Amino acid sequence: MSFDGVDYPDYGVTLDAVLALDAAGAGQTEAAAATKYVADNVGQYIGFAFGDTEFYAGAAAKTLLVAVAQGVDPTAFGGVDLVSSLEGLEQPNGRFSDKTAYTDYSNLIGQSLAVMALRRAGETVSPAAVEIIRDNQCTDGGFSLSFDASPCTSDPDVTAFAVQALLAAGGAGDSDAGQGLDYLAGIQGADGGVGGAGPTAAHNANSTGLAGQAFLAGGRSAQARAAQGYLRALQYGCTYPTAFRGGIAYDATAFTAAAVKGATVQDQDRRATSQALLALAGTPLYAVSGTGADATAPDLTCAAPTTSTTTSPTSTTSTTSTATSMSSSSTTSGPLDTGSATAGSGGTGAGSDGANGSDDPASSTPGSLAFTGADVSAFVITGLLLLLAGAAALVLARRKGVHA
Repeated sequence: MSFDGVDYPDYGVTLDAVLALDAAGAGQTEAAAATKYVADNVGQYIGFAFGDTEFYAGAAAKTLLVAVAQGVDPTAFGGVDLVSSLEGLEQPNGRFSDKTAYTDYSNLIGQSLAVMALRRAGETVSPAAVEIIRDNQCTDGGFSLSFDASPCTSDPDVTAFAVQALLAAGGAGDSDAGQGLDYLAGIQGADGGVGGAGPTAAHNANSTGLAGQAFLAGGRSAQARAAQGYLRALQYGCTYPTAFRGGIAYDATAFTAAAVKGATVQDQDRRATSQALLALAGTPLYAVSGTGADATAPDLTCAAPTTSTTTSPTSTTSTTSTATSMSSSSTTSGPLDTGSATAGSGGTGAGSDGANGSDDPASSTPGSLAFTGADVSAFVITGLLLLLAGAAALVLARRKGVHA
């Protein structure tokens, strides 16, 4: 991310990119290097680098989820026991709260991530922690970002996280998760898109990607397929500048703007691509694993430019380029994407029972990939976007809360 013209590493988005590559079953050399980079700087993300009073629940939960997905020991991640540290942030009422001398930014996204991460780490999640999620469900079936908000206002992005957490903890028959899925299905447009809350209320790839993950987790195949179609329609093809190709635009406006000569990849391109890829790969957030994934991501191959010249005195030359290895079709009539055939176990999709064919929806075997590769620089996210572009070709053939 940039501030006053200076680029800084965004650890949260970097971890999102790692999860996306894991879901796509590709790019593990870069995913491991990025994971190591976060581990080497983990205090900057989860808080303790700023003093003994600081430890952030949402950031710790996302880091734990990635550590398990990457097969890195979560009890020694950058010298931190993420499991016991996260459990230490749980309050008597079950809420995971920030430890801070300043503002507590903990919210239902962090709560949901904590439930999913601890389940993936093989820990017993307290009934109270799950009940906190249920307590913040609004009458329309959606979930509120803030704890105990009055009035309760549903947020689509939050709902997608909450639904996946409830399914991870309670299985496919969870009635509250079902109501959350009904809410998301009710706000999904005819184009398959889903909007967020407030300024992100218009249909966009981030919210649609998150909703797509929830639909997959809950076995809502028709809605998941429609979400995938919306996301495909926003994928940058071979007519776009090289840096964009394979990525997912935030919305139609961004998709059009990227075609302008000299356009540069934006932060929202990185975020949209990483969150969309899980839905395209057919992998719910709680089931992501790098196990069996390929070390590299496939190249997005575009046809070589073809040139034709007329023989008239005013001859002109025309150049065209077409995609040969990706589909930019927005059709939703094909079978539901559930990961690449070459993705190994890193691309596990939800079956009709919404639990990946397992009685324990969060029991996917953690990956065994060790730390490899050199440290990446503060520009790691830009490099990961290129990997995500290739991974998107493989599966196709906003950060809510300050600390997450």
